[in-house]
Amino acid sequence: MKRWKITNDIIDLASKWNDFNGNQFSIRKDGVNRSIGNIAEIIFSRTYSDAIRISNIDKNADFILKGKRIDVKCKERSVYCKDFYEVSIEERQIDFDVDWYAFYSYNNKESVLEFLGWISKKEFIDKSRKLISGEVDSNNGWIVNVDCRNLKINELINV
Repeated sequence: MKRWKITNDIIDLASKWNDFNGNQFSIRKDGVNRSIGNIAEIIFSRTYSDAIRISNIDKNADFILKGKRIDVKCKERSVYCKDFYEVSIEERQIDFDVDWYAFYSYNNKESVLEFLGWISKKEFIDKSRKLISGEVDSNNGWIVNVDCRNLKINELINV
């Protein structure tokens, strides 16, 4: 997995992105959680310089890249990811106008962002398992706090 050390200039820029219109549709209500997602978007935009950022105006997707709508997803963790860990998408977002997902993980102890991989929306829906709020995830004992779909990291395309 590709990793980036997150510096203060990226953190400062991420906090400035919290006020963008597209962020107002996020379930993330505190600035810290929004900033984590913004950090991933900043790294995505620096990695794919031809990507057009639309997350400041569009609640469905974050970028357009090669004519495809990309939603950048990021989870905050206190560890580096392992292949058997999972990525998640809230069930309420499954109908959003998105073609591909790009998944990242932010290690808050090390201030490091990891790129986990890509997957098309269709493939994600086909391969993911649905979890219902209140149920206990049998893979890790997590009590699900919102209906979502989960997929193991090792099922993503990692380029």
